[in-house]
Amino acid sequence: MSAAITLRAPAKLTLSLRVTGVRPDGYHLIDAEMISLDLVDTLSISPTSTASVMTADGPFAQGVPCDQRNLVMRALALAGRDAQVHLHKAIPHGGGL
Repeated sequence: MSAAITLRAPAKLTLSLRVTGVRPDGYHLIDAEMISLDLVDTLSISPTSTASVMTADGPFAQGVPCDQRNLVMRALALAGRDAQVHLHKAIPHGGGL
């Protein structure tokens, strides 16, 4: 088993956004100016030999799905990996952050 890791995910704020074209696959080309903020979510991941489990705490954890609706849990399932995942949610939901 690998060691546990902790990842920091800072909030970012988009100062300007301009659509500059369309790619051949239909997605838009953009020109954006963003800055990182001091608000940070923290994700701790510990490999486990049992089924994956996700928990969340923090001032904005209410409403965070910790089941297969969460992209982290979906990614673990698609990769065929199991882990204990904990999210400390300090960035508000939505609001452009």
